[in-house]
Amino acid sequence: MAPDGGDRAITDPIPADPPAGVHRLRSRDATSVVADRLARDGWAVVVVDLADAHDKAAILAVFAGALTLPDWFGHNWDALADSLRDLGWWPAGPRGRVLIVRGAGRPDTGSGRDREMLRSVLDEAAASWRDTRSPLVVLLRR
Repeated sequence: MAPDGGDRAITDPIPADPPAGVHRLRSRDATSVVADRLARDGWAVVVVDLADAHDKAAILAVFAGALTLPDWFGHNWDALADSLRDLGWWPAGPRGRVLIVRGAGRPDTGSGRDREMLRSVLDEAAASWRDTRSPLVVLLRR
């Protein structure tokens, strides 16, 4: 994962219909304010806070808890990828789903390899939902 995450930045004002994919979130507003605004605009929103996730196990545990992942979640990268490709357990809003990841790209969020794997999983998940009626937008906030 690049230091700031995504290839493109979503900035103020946060659009009501951000493009599907993985993007950096650059907003002066608190994450909760951004999440509330997107929810009012018709998105199902989940915030994952990686601020205290210093290794792979912690990163996966935070995702499992924040997303309330199914019982079959195996606490490894493949299981996270499978969970994000099969989002039947997370009802979409009228516009789709937004995953806001706080702490993304921080140098103390897991190892460099962990950040690369997480970015790969998130890119793959967003791509798999891009051309559906319920796209997945991932916003990475450092």
